[in-house]
Amino acid sequence: TLFDFSYKFDAGNYCLLGDNISGPLTLIRLLAKLDTYYKGDILINDISLKKVNYKKDFSVGYISATPRFFESKTVLENVAYPLKSRGIKKQERLNIALVTLSNWGWRDKANLKVKDLSPSDKLMLGIIRVSARKLDLLLCENIFDKISPAVLDKITATTKIVVTSDGVG
Repeated sequence: TLFDFSYKFDAGNYCLLGDNISGPLTLIRLLAKLDTYYKGDILINDISLKKVNYKKDFSVGYISATPRFFESKTVLENVAYPLKSRGIKKQERLNIALVTLSNWGWRDKANLKVKDLSPSDKLMLGIIRVSARKLDLLLCENIFDKISPAVLDKITATTKIVVTSDGVG
């Protein structure tokens, strides 16, 4: 839970650290619109979070420590799927997904079923899926003990703001 929190985040990378009751994950869940706030306001580019349309106003990605997938679908289909809500046509979605997989050295895994991946490969697939589009804001749960600094550098290279958590808020 967050109380009397006020901070302006300028473009850059941020890591919010705290114990399990200090609120980093709460802030991430609010920014991802997975939870609702009742007092005050959160502004992104001077637009109230309650009015922000992440499909039109601002591009946000969320990397969960336990990402969810369509387990019976392929890696390629899972990377392409989020692009559908952006109005991208099917063939272009698949092309973007293939390029993204290639950029991460995963092209050879494109036709594997997600249910056949290891837990660490599923986390990596969650990262790859988020990197398929240019982001303004990247929200990450605690994944840093599971990925290399090089992977983190790669996913944050084209993102304006990164907000991370090291625990449950």
